[in-house]
Amino acid sequence: MLNLAKGIRADLGNMIPEAEQLTRMKPPAEEPASKTFNTLATGAEGKIGAFGYGVGHIQREYAYVDTLIGRLEDALHIVRSGEQNAASSVKNAAAPHDGWA
Repeated sequence: MLNLAKGIRADLGNMIPEAEQLTRMKPPAEEPASKTFNTLATGAEGKIGAFGYGVGHIQREYAYVDTLIGRLEDALHIVRSGEQNAASSVKNAAAPHDGWA
């Protein structure tokens, strides 16, 4: 699951600059319909367009997955250190003690 989450994070990280590029798109023609559509898609005059909301959504997904990865890594560390402690205890329990060998 951790590797899957890391792959998703990498994919989202690659998507962000591509999505940001869409917000700089120019209208295909200098006529009112193209300009109006382009304004709604890319934003203008301080307003966010549809593509800008898409960028924000991808950024939030990236942050969520990044947090998930951190928590998974923390949990795995706890499990791994617990397993190492248990293995060490088992080794020590099996080692010969004074008067038992």
